[in-house]
Amino acid sequence: MDDKVFQQLVNLIRIQCTQDEICAVLDMSEQTLNSRLKERGFKNYRDCYTKHSSEGRAALRRMQWKSAETGHWDAQKWLGKQILGQKERQEVENTLGVSDPLSELLAEISAAGRKVTDGDR
Repeated sequence: MDDKVFQQLVNLIRIQCTQDEICAVLDMSEQTLNSRLKERGFKNYRDCYTKHSSEGRAALRRMQWKSAETGHWDAQKWLGKQILGQKERQEVENTLGVSDPLSELLAEISAAGRKVTDGDR
């Protein structure tokens, strides 16, 4: 495997291509791919993938971070969820006038709790 083909392999790994996809693009079998990687000092495809796949994820994170810094709201929201564990709250309003037994039960429990708390004062 010459340097040009190896660089193509690394670029495919960086964009998280599967081994099957890489073999199809490079027009070689998994066995041949593993043999060529051994010639370059890797144990096997997995060893090479482990080394280079994180480079692609880091580049993607860098691009997302730059988008967030420039005020791109979607990037800021996504990074907040991924890194800070933030979540979106969703409230549902019953506009159909249909009885919701669970909501009614929760309201009764909440009201009963307030009565006990108020009575303890």
